[in-house]
Formats: sequence, C-alpha cells, structure tokens
Amino acid sequence: MPKKVELEIEINEKGEVKAKVEGEKGAKCLDWMRLLENALGPVREKTLTSEYYEVEEKVKTDIKTRR
Repeated sequence: MPKKVELEIEINEKGEVKAKVEGEKGAKCLDWMRLLENALGPVREKTLTSEYYEVEEKVKTDIKTRR
C-alpha cells in the first residue's frame, strides 16, 4: 500500500501562505514545499518538523535482466 502524504495549506486574509507536509520523512518534505513554492510563490519562513529529522524510507529495487 502506498504511503499517504498530506499537505495542509492555509492562506490568510493578507494572502500569506502557511503550509505543512505530513507523512514524508527526511529532506523529501522539502521537495513538496518546492512544488508549493512553484505554484504559490516564494516562502518567507520555513519551520522543520520532527519528521524532517527522521530517517527517510528507502525503497530498494532489484532489477534482473536476461539475455
């Protein structure tokens, strides 16, 4: 089953955006934030959650080819 990543986005009356990524460990959460920045504009302030400091999940793939 694929993991679930949630993006919580809040835009206040001044147009300021606050976003939070949940379900992604390590620096991969910053990839999601870059995606949001590309869509919504630059971010003034970033706060890293405890998930950022957790070990990223690595997916191992084994590809075999036959000739």
